[in-house]
Amino acid sequence: MADSFDFSPEVLARIRALQGGDGRTADEVLRLLLGLPPAAAADAAKAAPGFEDATYAVRFPEGFEIFRTYKGRPYGARVASGRWRLDADGKAYDSLNQLSQAVIDGNENAWMFWFYRDADGRPRRIARLRDPGRVQRRPRRRKPARLEAAARPTTPAAAPSPPQGPAAETGMAWQPRIRPLPGKR
Repeated sequence: MADSFDFSPEVLARIRALQGGDGRTADEVLRLLLGLPPAAAADAAKAAPGFEDATYAVRFPEGFEIFRTYKGRPYGARVASGRWRLDADGKAYDSLNQLSQAVIDGNENAWMFWFYRDADGRPRRIARLRDPGRVQRRPRRRKPARLEAAARPTTPAAAPSPPQGPAAETGMAWQPRIRPLPGKR
């Protein structure tokens, strides 16, 4: 069933004007205005095998290989039929995070710990493949004041100042009170 849309006469006139005389369809005009890829490119991308991470606009072609080491053990994975297939057990995963969780004991930013080999054979983090404009930086959280103070380096405490008053006036030297430790006399 096709959806129908009700447009005002002004919107329809503007779409027709943007179609111009070069045969563009209303769909092509709306795709352009909405920032969508042309229908042919979108259909080709869907039909092409590989793995697409829509969050970061990265397309890994079929057979793309990644690798990492965890607790001294090497791991490898590759794109197969639109999923990540772990070489160690042959299981398939729908995301990089799921792939990492199959290897490690917890959570991590998978983009930082998996690598690929560039054209020169050098290992590179797969994070380099992400669209930098889509990477969100989390603000650094401030530590609570009590933790912040504990984390600061301490300076040696100054020696206590001698008392003021009669003892100082009589010339008696001030001595700190030293108490023996309990049980040690």
